[in-house]
Formats: sequence, C-alpha cells, structure tokens
Amino acid sequence: MARWLYYFTLSFLLALPSTTRSASDPDTLTFFRAIRDKDTYGRKAVKYDHIVIKEATGEVGYYVEQQSAHTIPGVAIESIVARKTPKYYNGQKELRRAFEKIPETFNVTFKIKPPEGEKFSSFTKKNSQEFFQSRIGNRSLSLIELVFPFEPDESRTLEFTFYLGEEADSNKLHEMLSPFKGKVIWE
Repeated sequence: MARWLYYFTLSFLLALPSTTRSASDPDTLTFFRAIRDKDTYGRKAVKYDHIVIKEATGEVGYYVEQQSAHTIPGVAIESIVARKTPKYYNGQKELRRAFEKIPETFNVTFKIKPPEGEKFSSFTKKNSQEFFQSRIGNRSLSLIELVFPFEPDESRTLEFTFYLGEEADSNKLHEMLSPFKGKVIWE
C-alpha cells in the first residue's frame, strides 16, 4: 500500500443515472468537470448535464460537462479495494442506538499503475479545488472535490479513496465493479 492514502471530501452518490451522451468503456474511471455556476451553464447549456446532490445542508445542483476531463483506462488500474466504512461511536448506550440506524456506507480505493498514476497526479495538480463527477463506465461513482494534488509513491503507483454516501448499495457497487474481474478486493 502506498505511504500516502488520499481522501476525497464531499457528499457522494453511487449509481446516479448518468445522462451523458457518449458511451464509456465499462472498465474505465472517468472524471467530468462539475460546476455550480448557473451563468456559465446558461451560456453553454448544451455542454452540461444537471445533477442534484443531497448534502447535509440540503440539495445542491451541479452542472456536469458532457466531455470527460480525464480518463483512467481499466488496464492502468492495478487493484480496487472495496470495504464497508466502519461506524464509530464513543460507547454510550444512547449513542449506540443512533449509530445502529446509520445505513452502511462504503469506501473504494483505487491503485493506479505507472505511468497513468503520474498523469492523474498532474491532472489533480492542474485542477486543485475543482469539482468532478467520477464515473465507472456510464455510472456515477461520486462527486468529488480535488482538495489537494495527489503524488505517486516511490514505485510511481498512486492510490486514492472515494467515500461513498448513504445511497451506496452493496449490490449496485458489486455490479458497477464487475468489469474489473480479478482486480477487486472486498473487505
């Protein structure tokens, strides 16, 4: 495992229907720029799809470009680790009941081979503080903000993790990751 594991922030949606007009290979991880600026959307509405994300503060609309900004081909993905995100509480009985009602969530860690890891690192440097919808094939994995650039480790591989929200469903996640036969590790 790389010495640095990077985490994305923001609310995430799994299996959000994508209205993208171009088909992607089912074993690619693709990033589409997402904006919240209605004026930009209004000037070039045909370039964008509109999605709504449920956040803690309510629903927020994003405009997602139909042309991908970056694609990681399936052959460049060394492994994918999918695991349930643990629920933490401090042991108090009243809090335990509340935590038991929280739906299970997942996180998915991708390990990218060189030189593709270096290309993605360069992409994250150029697009720091920007929002992107990530997709596997034509299915939405999450909406992310690239908070800081990612760096490959000494072996030039790169790892990063998506934290999926409450909408993440084990069956949908299994189906979405099925094109990556032999690369997915379930924990």
